[in-house]
Amino acid sequence: MPREVGRPTNLTNDLLLEIKKLIIDGKTLREIAEITQVSEKTLYGWHASNYQNLNTLVEGWKRERMLRKAEVNLEEMLDMPVETLEWEGSGDDRTQVVLTNPALVRIKQDTAKFVAETLGKKSYSKQTATKSLVVNVSVDSTEEMERMAELLNNSKRDEIHSRTNQPSNGIEANALDRQVQAKE
Repeated sequence: MPREVGRPTNLTNDLLLEIKKLIIDGKTLREIAEITQVSEKTLYGWHASNYQNLNTLVEGWKRERMLRKAEVNLEEMLDMPVETLEWEGSGDDRTQVVLTNPALVRIKQDTAKFVAETLGKKSYSKQTATKSLVVNVSVDSTEEMERMAELLNNSKRDEIHSRTNQPSNGIEANALDRQVQAKE
């Protein structure tokens, strides 16, 4: 049974959990070294060499912290009032009125749109999925090339008809073939 060389690591699961908590709380590696009583040199060494994936974990925890902060800000923006109290009139005739601030309305709308597009991707996202297929074909004759072109044209025609839910018939096919040939 091979014997492990060197002393056991101090980077235990408990220490990793403590580092995670401190990173999420916004502490720097220097502050973490002081709090956990791990020397800065050791902590920075672990981080630089990605020892036990520490560097990768720390970067993930920093992103988690930023995401949490962003979520808090989004909540505040979505709950933000769009009306402000303003004074109108002068002297003894001054009264306080509630006005809707168009800039705040716009900010709130943009925030809501962002949240809907990001969290409700299936229903609200602007992105559309596209599929493509690249095929390299080697043909030995013009006849084979024409046959391949015909297959592709038929495939494209069938795809267009399936998207529009229109039946494919000879007249439509001939019109589509003329369009395809005109583009060539």
